[in-house]
Amino acid sequence: MVIAFTSPPLAGLHGALAARLWRARFVHWLMNINHEMAMEIGYVRRKSLLGRVLTAIYRLTLRTCDRVVVMDSWMKSRVEREDVVGPQNIVIVPLWPITPDEDDEIAAPQGVNPFRDEYGLVGKFVVVHSGNLSYVHPLDTVLEAIVRLKDDPSIVFVFIGYGVREKDINERVRRHGLANVLKLPYQPRELLGKSLGMADLHLIVMENAASGLLHSSKIYSILGSGRPYLFVGPRDSHIVSDVLEPCAGGFHVENGDVDGFLEVIEKVKRLSIEERTAIDLRNRAFVASQFSRRECLDRLTKHVIGPSSDRPKPLSPRLTNL
Repeated sequence: MVIAFTSPPLAGLHGALAARLWRARFVHWLMNINHEMAMEIGYVRRKSLLGRVLTAIYRLTLRTCDRVVVMDSWMKSRVEREDVVGPQNIVIVPLWPITPDEDDEIAAPQGVNPFRDEYGLVGKFVVVHSGNLSYVHPLDTVLEAIVRLKDDPSIVFVFIGYGVREKDINERVRRHGLANVLKLPYQPRELLGKSLGMADLHLIVMENAASGLLHSSKIYSILGSGRPYLFVGPRDSHIVSDVLEPCAGGFHVENGDVDGFLEVIEKVKRLSIEERTAIDLRNRAFVASQFSRRECLDRLTKHVIGPSSDRPKPLSPRLTNL
């Protein structure tokens, strides 16, 4: 069996060619649909030569698959639209939390936490965006809210990570002289629990056109942290349908709804200890039951790899060790 991911670009095509060469089963595990995202946001013109070539390669790759693994039902629908792979061969297996719940020690909100101590955040209401800052993560709503709150010293916004949207943050900070913004680099895996644990409220941002093309897998680690979260993005998305609706441990506003964004912050600030505890327990229990590492890997084994008797024999020891 050959399993190909979506990074680096054209990894799926290389996987398809390798599977054909080795007469192996081919599984394409789509973490996102890169070329479609590029065209949706205008980075690549759909009818350009590059756009047509990328689409043709994508469809050819799908056509050679024995199984396609996608992150959510919205991505499954996107793949089904191509009409080159049967729905029965498309399997939903989301990514699990990076840090298992049982190994994670997270301090109480506004309490003792190494990140709060180090950066002077003790006693502050901390809003955290942790992850990539790419073109499909528009920050306009968030940044406008930050500007409106610039005179409130009790609230701090922390951005952990890198990406092209950093320039938007830097420009707003410079233009408005913002002192309520803190930027930090990506944190090592062993510190992820502590960095997520310093938040009173987590942010997840998604471009409207990215639903079904991008999967915000960081939601599962956020759920594992027990913290409330605010999703800024389209209602038609996996965050709303797969997480927020079955487990009311977060909030949602559409892109551009700055007033709604500010209302959520005020609502979370007013949560009692009992209400925060209820959200903590609800989110942790939900991610453990629906998106744990064991649950996702069992799904992968059952629907993709199959029982040991169904697995194809390797062609040679050399290929087995590749």
